[in-house]
Amino acid sequence: MMDAGLRVVEIKSITGTVDKCGELDEHFRYIQRRDRGESARRYGILQAFKKYSFLPPVDLNLYKGEYYVVDGNRRVSAAIHMGMSYIDASVTEYIDPDNALDMSGAIHRRRFEQETGIRSLVLAYEYGYEFLRREAVAYDGDEDFSRGSASWYSQVFLPRCKMIKNSILPVQYRNLRTGDIYVLIGEFYNNFMDGIPSHVDYNSIISGYLFAHGLPPRRRLRSYVYRLFARLLLRNLKVG
Repeated sequence: MMDAGLRVVEIKSITGTVDKCGELDEHFRYIQRRDRGESARRYGILQAFKKYSFLPPVDLNLYKGEYYVVDGNRRVSAAIHMGMSYIDASVTEYIDPDNALDMSGAIHRRRFEQETGIRSLVLAYEYGYEFLRREAVAYDGDEDFSRGSASWYSQVFLPRCKMIKNSILPVQYRNLRTGDIYVLIGEFYNNFMDGIPSHVDYNSIISGYLFAHGLPPRRRLRSYVYRLFARLLLRNLKVG
C-alpha cells in the first residue's frame, strides 16, 4: 500500500466502491435510498459546486489501473451528473509485492510522475512510462524537467494522441489506452528508424505504422515520397 498523493483522476476510471458494493448503481447513486435526506445531500453537493465551481477531493483506492471510492460516492455521482470528465482525488495505491511486473510498472510510473510533474497520464501497461519519461525530459533539452515536460505534454503528446484517436488504431487495439498506442508507435520507429522523423507529419507516421503491420489505413497513401518511406519501413522489418 502506497500513498499516491493528490491527483486528477478520469471519472470513467472509477469503477467501483470499497464499502458500498451492491448499494449503488453505475452512477454511484443509492439504489434503495430515495428518502428526502439522501435527496437533500445530493442537492447540497450540486448547489455547492454551482456556487464554488469545484468539488472537494474524494478518497480513492487504486488497484491495477482502476479506482474504487473510499469516501466521496455522492461527489463522484454529482460529477457524473454534471458531465465532468475528471475529479480531484487523494489516492492510495495497492500493489502486490510478490508481483514483480506490477512492482516494476509502479516504479516506472512513480519515476515518470516525479520527474515530469504529470500525474493525469494513465497507461494500461505501465512499462510504457519509462519510454514516455525519456521522451518528456529530453523535450527541447530543457534543464527544468517539469517545464519542458509540460510543454511536451501539451505540444506533442496530446495533439498526437488526438490523431491516434482519429485513426483506426483504437479499434485494432481495444485493450489499450491511447497513451499505450503512442508508446507502441514510438518504440516501433525507435527500433527500425532510430526514432520518428521530425520532418514527417504524425498522421503519416501513424499510416506508416499501419502499413508496416498490415493494418488497413483510414485514408489512401497519396504521396510518392511517403510510399518510399513506407517501403523503407518494410525493408527494415524484413532485415530485422
